[in-house]
Amino acid sequence: MRARLRIEVGDGEPNELDLVPESAATLGRSRDNTMVLRDEHASRMHARLFFDNGHWRIRDFSMNGIMLNGERVQQQAELEHGNEVRIGNTRMRFVLLEPTTTSTFRPSSWDRSRPSSTSMSGLSITGNLQKEDLTLLTTFMAAGTASTEPSQLLRQGLELVLARTNAYVVGCLGADPADPIEKVVLPPSASIDPAMSRHLTRRALRDGRTFWLGTDIADSRPKDSLKEVTDALCVPMRSGGVPRSMLHLYKKGEFFSERDVRLAEALADFLDGCMQAMRRERVSRAEIDRLRTHPPIVDELVGDSPAMVRLRQRVNEAAASRWPVLIRAEAGTCADQVALALHQASARSSGPMVAAPLATIAPPLMEAELFGRIAGGTEVQSGYCQRAEEGTLFLDEVKALTPDAQSRLQSLLTDKTIRPVGTLT
Repeated sequence: MRARLRIEVGDGEPNELDLVPESAATLGRSRDNTMVLRDEHASRMHARLFFDNGHWRIRDFSMNGIMLNGERVQQQAELEHGNEVRIGNTRMRFVLLEPTTTSTFRPSSWDRSRPSSTSMSGLSITGNLQKEDLTLLTTFMAAGTASTEPSQLLRQGLELVLARTNAYVVGCLGADPADPIEKVVLPPSASIDPAMSRHLTRRALRDGRTFWLGTDIADSRPKDSLKEVTDALCVPMRSGGVPRSMLHLYKKGEFFSERDVRLAEALADFLDGCMQAMRRERVSRAEIDRLRTHPPIVDELVGDSPAMVRLRQRVNEAAASRWPVLIRAEAGTCADQVALALHQASARSSGPMVAAPLATIAPPLMEAELFGRIAGGTEVQSGYCQRAEEGTLFLDEVKALTPDAQSRLQSLLTDKTIRPVGTLT
């Protein structure tokens, strides 16, 4: 005997749940429930609906209780057609369906068994989006395919998701759970709590998919981290199955909806696809530039002498670290080959290897050439640092750095944020 539970007052996902005798359903605040109730009076698992001996029943697992047609349920009760079920401030209607009624079993609008990688053409991403959302996404995507500046495209994408989800802060952060580096955060005056971002990143990487904190935030978040946050999302931006970045969204005073999640996932998939295409182009350009300015005699460190063996060992040790590396070499001993070997042995080997010939850059142009500059009010003209994103930047003849460029480089190493010339601080 099929049945349906529909939310009439309150907030929950899904708003309407089809029930089949073969499968029990649970209600509560936790994302593990079949129907997630966004109600402060609901327990993590508040109730269970199940079919037994020809009848649908509801069992109470909570401290606050369940009201059935205005009367408190004593452990469990039988459900009849038209019954009102109330949990906290959420009111639901239970109805029986005719045997001939065609309905689809929806275990949850948040299907936790869905594949970890989704396609833009898949209904799982766009099925919950409104017509206006799809129109805006289509317009943004059409314009984005012509973009050549990753940072500008990313910022425009974050502006879109910030406005459409009513989040109070959104950001694109690195996927390293120990140190998720901020790439872009909006609005510019906002900040993302490091403890919270690490927690969300770890969970998204562990689960292999979007992590939606939802009403579990009081139980899941790090202690004392962003107490005013009521909901958060962490959406992996994948590159061949391996996330390189994470899209973070935070809300105050309310919760994200299924539509918000789908919008964020659709945008993350598109941004990642575009940025990886740009990244491949940067890798090709960087390799062409490197070969043009530093034509190698060989492409690797060769030789079996004790000194060369030690050098290769030192290169491998340095490549495994997370710190900048200083290469000291005599003139003409091909320090760029050591830099290339470091890059190829590092976790960033699939990214671009960019060489900045500092000795050939005019001092007045040094900062703009290295860190980029703001042009036309908002457009960022990329420098060597932006072109080396997710790869390796080799500062050839580092002693040629101007004092102002040294100061800006120190800020980059400390804050891990590239600030183009002309950025308002």
